[in-house]
Amino acid sequence: MAQQPAAAPPQQDEALVTVLAQLLAASDARRFDGAVLREGLQHPDPGVRRQATLAAGRIGDPAAVNLLVPVLADSTMVVRAAAAFALGLLKDTLAVDPLLATVRGRAPDQQDLPQLEAVTALAKIGRTAGARALTVILESASPGGNVPPAPSRALLEAWRLGRRAPIATLIRFADAPDALVRQRAVYSLARLRTPAAVPTLIAALQDRDPTVREAAARGITGSLVDSAKADRRALGARLQPLLQDREPHMRINALRAVASLRDTTLVGAVAPLASDADVGVAVQAETTLGAIGGTAAAQALQARLTSQVFALRRQALIGLAQADSAAGVAAAAAAAGDPDWRWRSVAAEAYDAAGSRVRLEALLADPDGRVVARALQGLQRIVTDSGDAALSGRARELLAHADPAVRSVAADLLTRHPDLDDVDRLAQAYARAAGDPFDDARLSAVAALAAIARGGVAGRLRVANQFLARVPKADDYLVRRLAADTGGGGGGGRAKRHPSSPATRTPIIGTSRDATCCPRSAVGRPPR
Repeated sequence: MAQQPAAAPPQQDEALVTVLAQLLAASDARRFDGAVLREGLQHPDPGVRRQATLAAGRIGDPAAVNLLVPVLADSTMVVRAAAAFALGLLKDTLAVDPLLATVRGRAPDQQDLPQLEAVTALAKIGRTAGARALTVILESASPGGNVPPAPSRALLEAWRLGRRAPIATLIRFADAPDALVRQRAVYSLARLRTPAAVPTLIAALQDRDPTVREAAARGITGSLVDSAKADRRALGARLQPLLQDREPHMRINALRAVASLRDTTLVGAVAPLASDADVGVAVQAETTLGAIGGTAAAQALQARLTSQVFALRRQALIGLAQADSAAGVAAAAAAAGDPDWRWRSVAAEAYDAAGSRVRLEALLADPDGRVVARALQGLQRIVTDSGDAALSGRARELLAHADPAVRSVAADLLTRHPDLDDVDRLAQAYARAAGDPFDDARLSAVAALAAIARGGVAGRLRVANQFLARVPKADDYLVRRLAADTGGGGGGGRAKRHPSSPATRTPIIGTSRDATCCPRSAVGRPPR
């Protein structure tokens, strides 16, 4: 019988758990602790070293760069890869040369995960130094030859460079014999949305490889074609055959591109896809019909309102409201009176699409907070006057609503027109949100207070005295970071989405982070 390996001494297990616990605590709190990180990075266990490198990146303090650079030479490949990934999170140009050396230090046929992560990190760092390094990597390969892993990854990540991306180089690789190379070059060109790439993207719509065609269709739009002074009709002609592609993803991307053209002559090609066997294709066809608009599109959508599939009936109603606002409002009346809150929420979406303020305001009295939140989001979109007194008044009332999502959208509305007299209300809304199951309402209250503070000395003083001086330190990192930033300068907004969807958060000053909440409104099956 084979001898079993000896178990680790209990003291060793406890020590390892202690180090990991310290690393996780520092990472969760986004608190830079040099001593804890050094201990983790020098630990004999590669799993601990990997966790330490990831923690150093997630904490986000530039001081971690000097700790991470030596780890690029770690004896374990996954730790080296984690170090490159973490340096990409920090986005500090001091890491550019070591990352480039990591890529160039391996022969092309030996490039592995650390080199690939280093390429991605360089693209994330960007700026002049990162763009120059990525260009060096790309120019080490030839489109006509065998493209090594690192340059191939650089093609895929080049879109992150934005206006610094090497467009001409990407266009050259978009004509490579290797389908994967073409797909990656076209993918970046599509995401960059640059007029110079329009001829390449239009040509790629006829590529022999479906992944290349799909990447091109995802990025080509009517507005992009206009910016390149190209012919929209030529794009429409290239897209029509793709609507019949055997791959559902290809049909979906082609439909999205057609939607951007707003060409009523294409309704005849789109309408049959509303009955596609693939539900995703059918929903996108309804979406496209709504975007195109016109009598023919509205008639096609009217016919879909009897579907027994929730997703199809929902999108048909929303699309109809886009194509013909009067018809959409009339059709949504039944949904607005449905006993199921989900249909009433769909009615709010339809009223939003139709721009019906009166109908949305009526839904603010709905007994279900999820419907109220969706109606308020619609009003936030269609009422463009940030100083609208009636809507601001309703938002102030709804800061006391029982549903956190409603309070969140209400605070967002007040952010559009900062008012010194709202400081106390927002501070109370922040306190009220302490027991919420997700942090939307607290973050929105802090963002609104930040907007007031940015308005001038009086706003900063009132926020400091009536909010910052009175509330205890938050246990949520996002709230702490946003609250800490209220005293600075600069600014920016953030887009709200339905509370049952992932919400992309852009803190007011200094940093950004994606937070996904899954509140109770996400639970449950759609009505039949």
